[in-house]
Amino acid sequence: AHDRFDVAEVLEIEFAEGLAAMYAPCALFEPHLRPGFHEPVENSIPALVFGGELDTQTATSWAEFTASTLENGRAVVMPETGHGALAFSACALDLGVAFIDYPEAELDTTCVPDLVPRFVLPGGTLSGG
Repeated sequence: AHDRFDVAEVLEIEFAEGLAAMYAPCALFEPHLRPGFHEPVENSIPALVFGGELDTQTATSWAEFTASTLENGRAVVMPETGHGALAFSACALDLGVAFIDYPEAELDTTCVPDLVPRFVLPGGTLSGG
């Protein structure tokens, strides 16, 4: 007979051990405050900020806020995308390359809405119009 175990308890232990290992090196450094650490960056350098609607690490609103504090900042929020949109989305990669090539040019974001999957609904209609 096998002993039963609580999956949630095992996951909680594994998560806690993983976090402890990830932050252990921080103890090697002396903490010190940096003036203005929480102040938004303000600059006129063109900046492209990506956000993913399914990002569990960075709120989508942070991308929009960050771009709003930059004189030439633009935010692109990618639907059905998590953290690291540039690495996992051909649309984001194309936008990133276009921005690097011509940072002042208008971005063609027509690929962004195509990232939302469409489903066949009962009756044969497609979701999303």
